[in-house]
Amino acid sequence: MYNHLTRFFFAVLVCVLFNAQAFAVEEAVSDTASDSVKAELPIDQSGMIDLDSVDLDSVELDSTDYDLDELDSTERVETVYSRQKEKVKKYDNLFSVRVLANYNYIAFASSEYDGGTLESNRPIDFGLGLGVKDFSFDVKFSLPFVIDKTRRRSVGFDTGIDFFPKDLWMQAKYRRYSGLSTRARSSDDSTVTNNVTDFRQRDIYLSILWVKSGKEKFSVRAPYFLDRIQEGSAGSFIFGGKFQSTTAVDRAHVFEYYSKNRNIYSTWAHGGYSYTWVVQHNLFLNAWAMGGMAVGAVGNGAFGFFPDLNVKIAFGQWHWNWSWNAVVQATYSPSIYWGHVEQRYLSSFELLVVKRF
Repeated sequence: MYNHLTRFFFAVLVCVLFNAQAFAVEEAVSDTASDSVKAELPIDQSGMIDLDSVDLDSVELDSTDYDLDELDSTERVETVYSRQKEKVKKYDNLFSVRVLANYNYIAFASSEYDGGTLESNRPIDFGLGLGVKDFSFDVKFSLPFVIDKTRRRSVGFDTGIDFFPKDLWMQAKYRRYSGLSTRARSSDDSTVTNNVTDFRQRDIYLSILWVKSGKEKFSVRAPYFLDRIQEGSAGSFIFGGKFQSTTAVDRAHVFEYYSKNRNIYSTWAHGGYSYTWVVQHNLFLNAWAMGGMAVGAVGNGAFGFFPDLNVKIAFGQWHWNWSWNAVVQATYSPSIYWGHVEQRYLSSFELLVVKRF
């Protein structure tokens, strides 16, 4: 009697373990394969397991798959599923076309000028881009619309290439803008005045950022370039640097400091954190905060310090053939020279649609 009970419980244990294995690999094997595993046990005419025909000495339990000290089948499935949710998925498409539209605002203030803050009069930029594997190329230019018809129209141009080798984000960028001016003000005799300025600035820089969790569970490309799908909520610290060359001049000679071309060369160190929340239907929300500090050399031999802070939020949705996002961002960059201080503020609302081929 004791031997029959032992055989019965042992056979039941074998059935449970076989069923647990079939359940854990349910997503990877077909029903036919599962039936073939169950068919290895002898079945009598009534459809029950024939316990007397089970050769217990021939049954071998795999220590890896059936170790009772390990997680049970439900926990294994949840663990595997959570690991899969952490992965960043690639698209199979080789090419992607990018369409961009930005609403911009730029402000510039100087300690040597008390006539007010210079502001851009260039609300909308339009751009096109092309993505090929780990490369992305964009070009943006301002459309001929203005907010204030009493002021000079701002002109902007922005282009660059982004490259993502392994856990790095490398960016080479060229941008320029002009036409910043002060808002019209009423003087004591009730006349409207508007200081004429022709401040122009041009930047060329190379940026290299390291994404700590890149290609594992977090992707900076997924929310901002839309060429990856991040399947689970995750974040990462981001560190890097930038080398920049800036040329600025005020052709109207309102700013004495920029009455001639001023060349500034700076080296930056950046650090920050970004996190992406992923919900159903591939909807996502990303928050980004990055701070930096630079030391720059001016063409006349002077030195300056340039801290900056960049904050942005991206919301959008990934699809297999196309994706979209909306990004709100703001950057504050003071420049501190010997006896001279400047402040720059840039903000934008950006829309991006990507179509893959």
